[in-house]
Amino acid sequence: MRRVIITEFSNLSEKLSNQCIIFSYRLQNLCIKAEPASLLSIQVNIDGQNKNIEECAAIGKGDDKYTFKIIPLFEEDLPQVALAIKRAHPEFKQDIEELQIDDVDMASVMISESTEDARKVRNLPYILLTMPEVNDTRYDVLTEGLKLCYDECKAKIDAIYNASKLKFDKEKLLETKDDQDKLDGLVEKIKTKTDEQCEQIYNNKLQEIEAAFSKWQEEHLFDS
Repeated sequence: MRRVIITEFSNLSEKLSNQCIIFSYRLQNLCIKAEPASLLSIQVNIDGQNKNIEECAAIGKGDDKYTFKIIPLFEEDLPQVALAIKRAHPEFKQDIEELQIDDVDMASVMISESTEDARKVRNLPYILLTMPEVNDTRYDVLTEGLKLCYDECKAKIDAIYNASKLKFDKEKLLETKDDQDKLDGLVEKIKTKTDEQCEQIYNNKLQEIEAAFSKWQEEHLFDS
């Protein structure tokens, strides 16, 4: 096949793949589980300078898949980190918790020359972030938002495919019949694969929503 067809096929493959990547990223911002990607956009003002949250805090998973532990690198920055999170995600519940950690008083080490004598336990404050519950109202909002994102992704995939198909139909006229059939099969195969990948991303997110909704229903089973 000629270079123009190989190049167009490569471009089609890349464009379709990018749509699935964008779709997946958008769904990470429909916060169900504690997804690190949901924190990437957070800017924390430290001494008048904006910093990415990962530059001024350690981010870890909580005790379940719906919580984060945000531990500021400096305790004095905790209020600013909490404020930045609230601005970016007001829907996240914040609680100030404490971790007990071993600490060493270096002055005591100098005197006693023993880290055991200087070892002490201190409380380290951190922010426990909890994802919002998926109640009846939020379930409807999330499923509708998910379907909207899915439909938009599918529409873009179809538009990219149709535009490339027009180019292929024009350029393949100069190819042999065998190469034309081979090209049609490859183009159709990559479109089918992309559709399946898009649908899988959709279904995975829907399962997350359903699981979180079931969790909420179980916890509120006996509410009046």
